Amino acid sequence: MNHELKEKREVSGIQPLNAETLSLINGFLSYLTVERGLSKNTVQSYYLDLKGFLGYLENGQASRVKGPVFFARQDIVNYMGRLKDNKYSASSVCRFISSVKGFCRFLIIEKLIAEDPSENLKMPKQWERLP
Repeated sequence: MNHELKEKREVSGIQPLNAETLSLINGFLSYLTVERGLSKNTVQSYYLDLKGFLGYLENGQASRVKGPVFFARQDIVNYMGRLKDNKYSASSVCRFISSVKGFCRFLIIEKLIAEDPSENLKMPKQWERLP
């Protein structure tokens, strides 16, 4: 399965991901497919979650932006809040957390980070919906 991803300018105005970020994501997607044996749909979901989060980091929304592997726990928490504010379901946020946790494990395996910023993140409870 070829995971070479080409970025297109999004209608939302978010700039395409840079080459370094795409390279890391492609490596992670290959890891998910080859090492973990995840399905094509699951891998695609992880890609979309990471593309949104890393695009958020690249577009200066994060507390400290120095590249795709330099994000803090607070950046993850802030992005989760943004998902909630945009009315994402709790199950979508849980999938995002799983995607980020998997990406962080991959970065540790590849020795790109020493500590996991996603460690001990709590999955959200069902958010109450207002009528």
